Amino acid sequence: VLVDEIDKAPRDLPNDVLNEVEKMEFTVKETGRTFRAEQRYRPILVLTSNSEKNLPDPFLRRCVFYHIPFPSAEHLQEIVQKRFQDHPDFTPPFIEAVIVHFEDIRKLTLKKKPATAEFLAWMRVLQALAIDPNHLKSWQREALALSYSILAKTQEDLALLKRKFL
Repeated sequence: VLVDEIDKAPRDLPNDVLNEVEKMEFTVKETGRTFRAEQRYRPILVLTSNSEKNLPDPFLRRCVFYHIPFPSAEHLQEIVQKRFQDHPDFTPPFIEAVIVHFEDIRKLTLKKKPATAEFLAWMRVLQALAIDPNHLKSWQREALALSYSILAKTQEDLALLKRKFL
């Protein structure tokens, strides 16, 4: 069972979920109906969190933590090639140039570093505008600056990107 971004749920949900799985039953409050399952059907829970809120300690003690590292440049290239395999404009030189620029952005001291989803959205915009961040024509500087709003999640981060790269 996948519970995505459990840290965004109400505070009681993490412990409630584990209690229901422990008992292998739950009751729908609105109907009063209780559902039970046999122990042999005990689910495996996969919970994701972006660490936006702290989760309760009793909940965390019952979890196995696994951090998914950010993809390497090679892995990002694979992701892009699979995601955009039907787009001929996503050429290896274009992909490589954007990845290099993106990695330079992630090296900055940002309040919130852009993730893979933002990277892919940014790539689509750069491709649609025919912008190669390493070979900018003068009229493309403003477009690149505007595109940084896809990557930056705070005003300070956006200002830093513009100062650093434009």
